[in-house]
Amino acid sequence: MDSMDQTTNQWPDRPWIDSPNFDDELERRSGALTGLQRQVAIDLHRQGFAVVEGLVSDQLCGQVRQEIEPLFDEEYARRERRVPDAWDRDAPAVRQVALLPEILDCLAAVYGRRPIPFQTLNFKWGSEQGYHSDAIHFTSAPDRFLCGVWVALEDVDDGNGPLTYYPGSHRVPQFRSFEPGSDPDRYAEFEATQCGVMDRLGVAPLDLHAKRGDALIWSAHLLHGGRPIRRLGSTRWSQVTHYYFEGCLYYQPVYSDFLTGELKLMHIRDLTTLEPAVPSFGDLTVVTTPVGDGRHRVGLVDAEGTEVAGDAARIDRLESALRAAESERDALRDSASFRLGQRVVGPLDRLRGSNH
Repeated sequence: MDSMDQTTNQWPDRPWIDSPNFDDELERRSGALTGLQRQVAIDLHRQGFAVVEGLVSDQLCGQVRQEIEPLFDEEYARRERRVPDAWDRDAPAVRQVALLPEILDCLAAVYGRRPIPFQTLNFKWGSEQGYHSDAIHFTSAPDRFLCGVWVALEDVDDGNGPLTYYPGSHRVPQFRSFEPGSDPDRYAEFEATQCGVMDRLGVAPLDLHAKRGDALIWSAHLLHGGRPIRRLGSTRWSQVTHYYFEGCLYYQPVYSDFLTGELKLMHIRDLTTLEPAVPSFGDLTVVTTPVGDGRHRVGLVDAEGTEVAGDAARIDRLESALRAAESERDALRDSASFRLGQRVVGPLDRLRGSNH
């Protein structure tokens, strides 16, 4: 599929799986979707996640484990229970999983844009991470063009810390105005707030018991985490790949200041090409102005090189409005009615002045 959504011939402001007209969109696209893609679209829309059984071959799962196991001898990997971007560290099978045609084709079909794999995380043990959504850490503009794909590299059950998630939580507001920043106490409150909303809605979390090679595709807004490890000494080999989509701006909400319009941008590499991914907003080019603390103000430039959004564009609009107001003022002063009013009001003003 090309970058632009060919079914609408435009850059939509959200994935079609998040459209309020989802049923109509699904019917309109049904001829272009495989059975798997159709089911993934339905599950992502309704639940915020989709499980695909046997997506990755047993051989490839074993190859990933063999390549990344030595990396877990490092202090960081043992402390954080993960190895980021092992594809850049003599583990080519990690990139191979991220670039599986079945995954890329499915994501392109259900999101309507070309997927950009940009980050991998490999795990030897269960993360035991609290419930969170990816979208507070990194997201896109337009919103929701981000997802994750988790692959089991071994069987997962209650004992070795399965993934857990709240079905439908991708529809819960993300409370971005909360601005947790880097304060761990405020971030913990942010997570507790989201879980509290789900509890009040009566939604219980589900655990994923997976077989080696199974995959979970989830929306960036899905509330998910890792269950405690109950079986002492057990492993839970797995891989996560995060995907952005073409035609978007990529940034980190948790370090951005929305009141001032200052964004902490992400500079990512497209694992498809191993080249930097160029941010855009549909057909518009992104221009940035650094403002300190790693943040930028963002502008958008059209094909003719005219800034249509951003500081320069705002100044142009203000100057245009000022020029228009000045023209109206001059036209009013030159009008016959204004001159007549001046002849009538002028003597009254002089009379009032003489009384003071």
